[in-house]
Amino acid sequence: MRRLVAGENRKTVKGQTYGKIRQALSEVDARADGCGGAGTPRHLIEVFTRGQADAAIIASMIHTGEYTIRRIKDELAAAGVAIWKKW
Repeated sequence: MRRLVAGENRKTVKGQTYGKIRQALSEVDARADGCGGAGTPRHLIEVFTRGQADAAIIASMIHTGEYTIRRIKDELAAAGVAIWKKW
């Protein structure tokens, strides 16, 4: 299995490039990770729903202390994004 990592917006915390992720997935047989750019749970919701990514990197959100993993998971679940309940 191949993985596509979209990281054009790394360290920007302005959102991920979900359009490019979705386009690339339509052209190749791969799984996709949103890598960098996420600054809010809304960015993650977009990359999972609109971009159809399988995973996303949230280090910037956690390291600043502005978000906890629990808060992020709660917001994703409230938006209908499937999450692991245990970690």
